[in-house]
Amino acid sequence: MKKLFIKYKYIIILLFLSISTRTIWFFSLTSKIFQNDWTLKNSIVIKEFAWISHAFWQLSSGFGGGNIESYTYIPFMIIGMIGNFDIGQRIVFLWPLAILSLFSPYQLHRNLNFSKHISFVAALFYGFSTYFIVRNTAHIRIAFVYALAPLILSALISFVNQPKKRKFWNFVFLYQIGLFYELRLMYLLSFVILIILCFNFKIIKFQKNFKPIIINGALSISLLSIINFYWLANSILYTSSSISEVANRGLFGNHLFNIKYALTTFHFPWTGVELNYSFEAQPILFYFWIYPMVIIYSILRFKKLQNKMYFIIFLLVWVISLLLAKQSGVPFENLYLYLYENFPGFNLFRLANHMYLPLMISATTLFAYGLNQINIDVKNLNIKRVINIFIIIIILLNTFPLYSKRIQSTFINKKQPNSYNKINEIISSENSYFRTLWVPLKSNWSDYNIQNPKIDLWSDLLFNIKSSLEIEPNLTNFQNPKLYSQLFKSTAGTNYLKRAGVKYVIIPDNDNFENIFPYAGDRQDYIKEFDSLKSLKQIYNRGIVIYQLQDKGQLINFEKGFFSVSDDLNFDQLSLASKYLGYQPIVRKSEKNNDKSKKINTILSLINNIEDGESEFSISGKKI
Repeated sequence: MKKLFIKYKYIIILLFLSISTRTIWFFSLTSKIFQNDWTLKNSIVIKEFAWISHAFWQLSSGFGGGNIESYTYIPFMIIGMIGNFDIGQRIVFLWPLAILSLFSPYQLHRNLNFSKHISFVAALFYGFSTYFIVRNTAHIRIAFVYALAPLILSALISFVNQPKKRKFWNFVFLYQIGLFYELRLMYLLSFVILIILCFNFKIIKFQKNFKPIIINGALSISLLSIINFYWLANSILYTSSSISEVANRGLFGNHLFNIKYALTTFHFPWTGVELNYSFEAQPILFYFWIYPMVIIYSILRFKKLQNKMYFIIFLLVWVISLLLAKQSGVPFENLYLYLYENFPGFNLFRLANHMYLPLMISATTLFAYGLNQINIDVKNLNIKRVINIFIIIIILLNTFPLYSKRIQSTFINKKQPNSYNKINEIISSENSYFRTLWVPLKSNWSDYNIQNPKIDLWSDLLFNIKSSLEIEPNLTNFQNPKLYSQLFKSTAGTNYLKRAGVKYVIIPDNDNFENIFPYAGDRQDYIKEFDSLKSLKQIYNRGIVIYQLQDKGQLINFEKGFFSVSDDLNFDQLSLASKYLGYQPIVRKSEKNNDKSKKINTILSLINNIEDGESEFSISGKKI
């Protein structure tokens, strides 16, 4: 046992650190883990994940619509087959993410011929970076690919060093796993892969098995195309307009990124104790400047370095990443905007935070080169130990919020307040189709399903109707209750809500306001504002506040999964209803003085075939 520990001590220590910083992930299997974009899913919605239709269309989310992230179907399908979100997310996301976060960079640097000690420190540097820790709190899929990426590159380098079929297909397998989890980061990682291959092309070219390499490369591209065909076709044929709309929202957060942050690998919400979610850039903690100093030392000692080719590769990636991770900061202030507007696929990155993936991979490797050279240059053993211990302590300072649980988010167990039992009881007892509307954002604790989706007023409604609002919805108005109440103060607004099937309007409890979305403003101001609305009637006020939309004749009636719309609706009303209900209607357009009717199967066809808003319509359709 002692010999095994000595042999694998670095891996054992890394595994211990991975688990001990995330004890709730491993030892409290029924705990509720979620935060912001990583939302809690109930048992009914989990079943939907296992349906093949979920790869193309989402029913219980918002207003329903095409799945613009259909490439993620496989991991979520596995969770659906498991049938339990708490266990499923651990098996599919959290456990492998935690283990890979330190093992993956360790393996990469061992393949780059660094010692176990240098690879160990490099793993700590990469796995406890501020960017990665922040991604652990809300963007689990992104964090997963961040953890996996060094292992993908390790497999590639292993293949380049020994071009064997087994190693090649190992790389292809890991690459495909990454595609299943987060396409955007894999897009960035692909450029790193391309640079490595370009530098190694001459080495591969003169191998005796160069021809088999080309054949296997062609086979892998074909196989990847077949495996990913379902989401590629869906993205091109059905959700391209939705993807384009999301991708072209414009740059955001220029004030959150600069060259200093990129040089120090410092992520803007980091305080060293807890995270600041206010989109305010935090000051760089002084000890982060140690990292670029070690990297610069490696550059200055270039002539003494071993394995210079990979140093040049990662130095090139680092310089490119620095220019991108600073977003619109100096120097070359317009570079990021130019790429965003002109380079294919770059408009997926409206913030530069994802550029921290290639930045951290390259910075970690350069850091390893620098530390390794310091250990060579410093002859005094005691001084060498002091330097290495000092650097390890500095890196491990980032784990303080994890061990202290001051970071909260996905590192603590959340308990459902009893007040949500009321709305969950209403949803389970009423056998009819309706939506619940949450102000300003929907709570994770409420039940929802295909028959009773939940939407929030901020993201699902305001930006779709902002042209008719007196107050422009933006982050400065996010906490203004009057922004949200506008929709309820006009007949057109209430009719709009009815067309969307909204029956209950809900203000979450104090816990949501103070902890989950603390910048929404004063909850009592919301209650006061919504109590004054004539179109709403308060029916519950114990923790959460529930209002019922006053019934003035519903325009859309739901019965057993079908819906019908009165014939006198004009085109604008019809398109709104169809767009936001999440239905695929069968539409018959009947024109006056014309006995012929035309069957139209999709909303797109409907829009293309209608020239005015005077035609009469009869609609019948079944929920997808």
